[in-house]
Amino acid sequence: MRRGLDALRIGAILLTVGVVIVAVPASAALVMQRDATPWWFEVPVCALLALGVLLAAAAAVRGVRTTRLAARVHSGTVLAATLGLPLVTGTTYAEGTPPWVHAYVPSAIAASVLVTRRWVPNLVVGSALMLADLHLRSVVWPVSTQRAANDLLFEVTVLVMSAAVLSSIALSQRALEQEAAATAERFLLARASEQLGRRSAQWDALVHDEILAALETIALAPPEVDERALARDTIAGLQQGPPTGDVDHVAFRGAVLEAVLTEYPTASSRCSAAPDARDLPPDVAEALLMAVTEALRNVAAHAYPTSSGRGLAAAPGDGPVTVRLVHGPDRVSLEVSDQGRGFDRARVGPTSFGLALSIEGRVGAVGGLATVSSRPGSGTTVRVQWPADGAR
Repeated sequence: MRRGLDALRIGAILLTVGVVIVAVPASAALVMQRDATPWWFEVPVCALLALGVLLAAAAAVRGVRTTRLAARVHSGTVLAATLGLPLVTGTTYAEGTPPWVHAYVPSAIAASVLVTRRWVPNLVVGSALMLADLHLRSVVWPVSTQRAANDLLFEVTVLVMSAAVLSSIALSQRALEQEAAATAERFLLARASEQLGRRSAQWDALVHDEILAALETIALAPPEVDERALARDTIAGLQQGPPTGDVDHVAFRGAVLEAVLTEYPTASSRCSAAPDARDLPPDVAEALLMAVTEALRNVAAHAYPTSSGRGLAAAPGDGPVTVRLVHGPDRVSLEVSDQGRGFDRARVGPTSFGLALSIEGRVGAVGGLATVSSRPGSGTTVRVQWPADGAR
């Protein structure tokens, strides 16, 4: 299941574009009003505004999860600057020349809907920005009642529209993910039905080859044929069942997708196979699949801990995870990566069941290679390759 642009990344794009557009009139106003506020007020405010833009741009371009941080920096900076301007300026601004800080208020109100994952704190931040703007008007920038009411209505509209747009994007993304999961489930059911039909055909062939051939031999053979021995041989052949062949790339890819849907449904799955991808021996397919399953279980259990009330960590199963499968003619490569809290690999002993035995040991036993890379705070990546030298 491949995820597209999520709500946070689209929010980062909109925030970046909005702040860059607003920066033009704000910068022009700052140049004109450079003597109205001291430099020690202007420099840190401008630096924090630039930091917010850089964080939003990073989230927009590279998909880095810094959108909420960028929104906090931008909204917090504008709120502090709006409240602090009346304390440091010695100028009363005319109605037609708003203070340069005021130009950032609409973008900060729009960014407030991205500050946290909950709507109540976001609406509190947006309301605080509107109240701070009203305070700015009453102290150093007196305007008519009609203009103040119009501006307030505009700011309320910005807050409501931003919340509505972000909610619509999030709902659309959820619907797409559910449809992708349903499509994958239908594919797996169709594949299972196909395999069941193939297995049934194998049994039909076995029954034909063993039972009917035995009955025909008994019916046509001379008296010296040992019918009991022939029956015992036939029963032994039926007990062995149809021969189990190698696992083709379509069935293996379906099994990997099923493991993702079972263990971590929100993971992003990217599976590709060459037209001449090699079939896998049953033990190899089982080892690779179990390694992926164990890696996803570790992510669900450890990568994204629940919030302690002081931080903003995601709930279990609610963080970005990517599963990649490349099935070529000579090699199979699998990767499970997350951006969770990570761990110190040196502290995990050689007898660890989840890593050393279930992943590295299981894959190594069938001639493959599994590596686990992780650092505290930098996520974890599990890479699996078979065969280990690519030439088995």
